[in-house]
Amino acid sequence: RMEGTTYTQLRRFGNAIRAARTAARLSQESFAELAELDRTYVSKVEHAKANVSFENIVRISRALKLKIIRLTTKAIGKMIPGSNGHI
Repeated sequence: RMEGTTYTQLRRFGNAIRAARTAARLSQESFAELAELDRTYVSKVEHAKANVSFENIVRISRALKLKIIRLTTKAIGKMIPGSNGHI
C-alpha cells in the first residue's frame, strides 16, 4: 500500500472520480466502457489502489465530460498552502 502524500492525493482523486461518476448515474461497468478501461482498474483507481497514468486521466475526464483540472483540483488543491482547495 502506498503511503504519505501520494496516497492522500490518489485517495482524493479516486473520491473525486467516484463522486463524478455517481453524480452522472454511471455504474463502474458503464463508466469503464465509456473510458475504455477495465472495470477492475476503475475500482482500483477509486479506492487508491492504482496509480493513474496521464493517458488514463484523459480517458476518465472525457468519459465524465469534465475538464482534467476539475478532477485534479480535489486531489492536489488542499496540498498547496493557501489554496483552500483551489488552484
